Amino acid sequence: MDFLNVLFNLVFGPFTFLILMVLFLIWQAWKMLPSKRQKNASSGGGFSTFWRGLLVVVLLSVLMALPALGGPGFALLALIILLISLIPGDERRFFKYQQNLPTSKIRSLAMGIVELQGRARAVKTLTAPLSGRRCIGYRHTIHEEERDDDGDKRYRLIHKEERCLPFVLEDDTGEVQVDAKGLGLYVLPVFKEQQSGDRVAREYVLEHGAEYLLVGKAVRRGSGVGIVRDNIRRVFGIAPVGHLKRRVKLNAQLAVWYGYTAAIAIVAALILVLPLEVVHGKLLIHYADWPPYRYLFNAADAGQGSVDLPASIATLVTTPGYMLVLGIFGAIPALVLFATTMRIPPMARLSKMCAGTVAVSFPASFVGMIVMQLAGFDGIYLFLCWAILHIGYAVFVVLNYRQLAAVMNDYNRDDPPLRKRPPVRRRKR
Repeated sequence: MDFLNVLFNLVFGPFTFLILMVLFLIWQAWKMLPSKRQKNASSGGGFSTFWRGLLVVVLLSVLMALPALGGPGFALLALIILLISLIPGDERRFFKYQQNLPTSKIRSLAMGIVELQGRARAVKTLTAPLSGRRCIGYRHTIHEEERDDDGDKRYRLIHKEERCLPFVLEDDTGEVQVDAKGLGLYVLPVFKEQQSGDRVAREYVLEHGAEYLLVGKAVRRGSGVGIVRDNIRRVFGIAPVGHLKRRVKLNAQLAVWYGYTAAIAIVAALILVLPLEVVHGKLLIHYADWPPYRYLFNAADAGQGSVDLPASIATLVTTPGYMLVLGIFGAIPALVLFATTMRIPPMARLSKMCAGTVAVSFPASFVGMIVMQLAGFDGIYLFLCWAILHIGYAVFVVLNYRQLAAVMNDYNRDDPPLRKRPPVRRRKR
C-alpha cells in the first residue's frame, strides 16, 4: 500500500505535472512550425499563424498550471472556464434572440430587432463554386488533411469564402428587402462535398424559394422597410426552418447542461477548499477552518466533525492509484454492463439513463481525475468530486430524459445510412 502511494505520488506529482506542461508546450509549438510547403507559399502568413497559435498554447499552459496552486487555483480555473463559456459569439447571439423574439408578420412589422419567417426570393443570383448551382448565397470551405509525427490525422482550414446577395423575404402577408451585408448563414446543410487528394471541399447554399428564419433590425428605407444588421446587439443571421427546429432543441438542452455543470463546478470548488482528512477509516472534516464557514459564522474555534467510512471506500480514498483508475477507466465496464441490460425490457429505461449519466460524466471525470492527481490532491478529494460529478449529471439525465431522447432521435433520423445494402436477388424457380 505504501509502495503504491509512493509510486503514484512520484509519477503523478506536481513536479511531473510541470514537466508534462513544458513538453506539451514544446510539442504544440513544434507542430505549428510552418512546413516547407507553407514557407514556399506566396501568402506568407505562416509565421503570423504560428505566433497566434503559440500565444494560445501559452495561455492554455498557464491555465493548466493553475491547479498546481491547490484548491484556490483549481477554483480559479473552474471560474475562468465558466466565464469563457458564457461569452457569446455571433451564432449564439442569433439563437438567443431567436428563442426570445416572437415571430412577426411582414405586414405588421415594427422598427427595431425582429424575427421573420418566410420564403427567400432572389433578386440576383450567384453561382456556387463547387456545384455550379444558382443561389442567393453560399459558404465554401476547404480543409487540408495533415498528419503529425505520430500519424494522427487533423484537418486545417485553408480556405473559406462566404458570399450573399440582397434578397427578398416573403410570407403570406407581404415581402421585405434584406440587406446581405454582415448576414450570418447558420446551420445550413452541406449541399455538396468533394474530396481531392488530401483536401476536402464543402459547400453550403442559401437557396431560392426555401423556407428560412431571419433575425435582424428593421429600418425605414424611403417609402419601404429593409432588414439590416443590428450593430449594437451584433446580431444578423438566417437559418433554414427545418434544421433550426432541431438545433433549438439541442441548444435548450445545452443551456440546461451548462447550468448543471456550473453548479457542479461550484460545489466541487467548495469541496476542494474544505479541510478534509482520513484517519483510521474516519473522515475528519475541519469545518472551522473552511473559509466560507469562518466568513459566515465568524468562528475561531477548532471544531471538527467525523464520518465513519465503509472499509472499501476508506481503502479507495487512501490509495491514489485506485481513484485514478476508477475515474479514467471505470466508465468502460459500466457502459458494457448497461449496453447489455438495455436489451432486457424491464431494465431498458433505467439502463439508458445510467449509460447517459456515464457518457455525460466521462469527459469531465477523465480530465478532472488526472488534473487533480497531478495537482497533488488527496484521494478523498478525488472521490468526493467524482461522486458529486456523477450525482449531478444523473439528476440532469433523469429530469431531462425525454427531451434528451427526442434530440437524439431527431439527429439519428436525419443521419444517412453508413452503407447502402445491395438488393437481394432471388433465384427463379
